[in-house]
Amino acid sequence: DENNVGTFSGLFVDKDNVQSPTQVLPTHQVKMQFRIRNRRLQLATHAFFFQEGTASEYEQAKYGEFRVATNGELLLNNLRDKEFNILGLNRPSN
Repeated sequence: DENNVGTFSGLFVDKDNVQSPTQVLPTHQVKMQFRIRNRRLQLATHAFFFQEGTASEYEQAKYGEFRVATNGELLLNNLRDKEFNILGLNRPSN
């Protein structure tokens, strides 16, 4: 959307990282790897590491900001609050 918040669009079958010629992603979609753990879908790591004593800075997190590699691997870049402000040490003011 206008805030770059993604929504689920569907599954893309990508056997061995070879894109099927019959299944092409639209330009507004991004392929992301996922895992199933304890019957739940996980898009990335379940952990976010932060400096000891700074947990309160991240309690307002509503969104995760990810970078997505061409192979669909995700890297958590920032946590953001409900107004999309960056939380923690990655804030532009730091």
